[in-house]
Amino acid sequence: MITAMDKENPYDLRAELRREKQKKAEDDRKRAEFELALGAVMASADGQKVLREILRRTHIFAISLMAGNSDITAFREGERNVGLSLLGDMNAVSPEKLGAIMYEEIKEHKK
Repeated sequence: MITAMDKENPYDLRAELRREKQKKAEDDRKRAEFELALGAVMASADGQKVLREILRRTHIFAISLMAGNSDITAFREGERNVGLSLLGDMNAVSPEKLGAIMYEEIKEHKK
């Protein structure tokens, strides 16, 4: 049987602060794990190739405008937003490796 003492008081600010602190700690842990994994991907030559291709496919190296077709432009802008988010993560994890990836893209584009 559940009694009134077993239920959490919705007005207990300390309990709410504890929950928020636990959630932030969990979010920070997940972010750190993600950054470690992304760093490992960026450190390998194959990982860099994959990331460069993802950035290409999300229109980071080109415009997403499709003249006369606003639906396709909007769709490409959504894809670009994903690429920009990845680009930001890559820059936060390893700006040096991101520079190397961008340099390789520039070299390949000039061919």
